[in-house]
Amino acid sequence: VSFCLMPQSLSMLQTFVRLSEEMTQGSCGRGLVLQEHVRAGDPIFAEPPFIVIGALVLPHRTHHSERWLAYSALKNFVKEELQQAHAGRHTTLEYTQALQAFNDLGMASHVPSHLRETAEHIASKMFGDPSKAGEVTDVLMKFHSNQFRLDNGSEPMDKEFAASGVYKFISRVNHSCAPSMAIVPARVYAKQRGSGVGESVEESGGVLLAHAIRDLLPGERLTFC
Repeated sequence: VSFCLMPQSLSMLQTFVRLSEEMTQGSCGRGLVLQEHVRAGDPIFAEPPFIVIGALVLPHRTHHSERWLAYSALKNFVKEELQQAHAGRHTTLEYTQALQAFNDLGMASHVPSHLRETAEHIASKMFGDPSKAGEVTDVLMKFHSNQFRLDNGSEPMDKEFAASGVYKFISRVNHSCAPSMAIVPARVYAKQRGSGVGESVEESGGVLLAHAIRDLLPGERLTFC
């Protein structure tokens, strides 16, 4: 797996309860807040990834460079969409929405040395301008900070097929050591609940589902560990 862009996933978010977005939670940043009572075990929302990227690729330079290629491909599709729109041709602007969703992602403050070194390499070799390293670092850190292991049926250490997914909505959930919900593959939740729906990788691989781990009240913030 190198990368796959799936902007149509942005319209496939499934919410089971009413939620609101909170722009800041003190030092935690953006977040999500419940607007109704939820019982322990009940689903809150489910979401497929809008970008899939390879995982466990070594050396690190290859690993991060492929992620930069994914971002570059996304920008190229956006350019084509905007050209079509300017020419009066119909376009859904789905790649434009995906780029906006990616750019809206937050990122961790600590930059690993291997990521910083790759960003400097890309800036020098692809742009011929070392000053671009900061821009490249931000893009790579958005992947690094927001990826979740993709549930695609592969083994965790399978270097050929192991992959990560980038999700728009899940990234809004803040961390807590005493979380209000858990995030699991949708097929795992279906199997645990005995619903018989979406239990296979083909039916719901890649979709993550958030569910309450205790009774929750309106106004509670959604957090996970």
